[in-house]
Amino acid sequence: MIDSEDKLLIDMLLEAGALTENELADGRKLQESNGGSIKDALLERDYISQEDIRMLSQAAELGFPYMRLGNLERDAKATALMPANFALDKKVVPVKLENSTLWVAMTDPLDVNLIDDIRLITESEIRPVLSSEEDIDDAIRRFYGMSSEDIIRGSLDVPVGVTPIEEIEVIEDFGLDVETLARTPTVIHYVDQLIIDAVREKATDIHIEPLERMVRIRFRMDGVLQERPVPPKNIERAIISRVKIMARMNIAERRRPQDGSGTLTFATCRSTMAFCW
Repeated sequence: MIDSEDKLLIDMLLEAGALTENELADGRKLQESNGGSIKDALLERDYISQEDIRMLSQAAELGFPYMRLGNLERDAKATALMPANFALDKKVVPVKLENSTLWVAMTDPLDVNLIDDIRLITESEIRPVLSSEEDIDDAIRRFYGMSSEDIIRGSLDVPVGVTPIEEIEVIEDFGLDVETLARTPTVIHYVDQLIIDAVREKATDIHIEPLERMVRIRFRMDGVLQERPVPPKNIERAIISRVKIMARMNIAERRRPQDGSGTLTFATCRSTMAFCW
């Protein structure tokens, strides 16, 4: 027999994807054979864990659903909305897209600032669900087809037309103009996130400095330039071209300084940001 408390637990485990119907059936057979509770039988079979039970309790307290991601298949439309480096850095992963609502697994579904950032990047309504950090890391590796080290090392996808020369990757045309490269989703997401970070940190300027072997990124805060993580050298021109496109500048002009309006307004952030390069 399954009492009402165990039935509620089973329903929650099934809904969370932490238990399958086949596992439940096998657990019931073990319970009938050995006695005890169905929860103990499932724990004995390792179909569920104490961590699942703890996470379900936490989810109930927070008022968000709990989701196990181990058996979840990738939703290509969902993952296309979020770059891999953002997912890894923020410990979040998109799990499904329903109409204009994106379900996102998070370790802290109460982080409203992070939810706002995700909404801004994905241009979707966000439905947070609670998942463990281990599950999220594993899902990122499976969904994006790369390890955490690959994501950190690459940071951004390599655009078409990249050739390594003396350990420096440079963009060659291969039939693609700079404007086309600047409109790739990877570069768009990177520049959007750069602006979001600058607004969050109350920066007044973003400095993009193309050096011989790297692209230096610095934010001016309280009059002081502060270093930020550098992007891959291979997308240097694409990043600058993307900013020019957003500021309605001439992307073909490289030798003469351009001012345009002097600033770039990122409407969603409701902030005005000066770019320098």
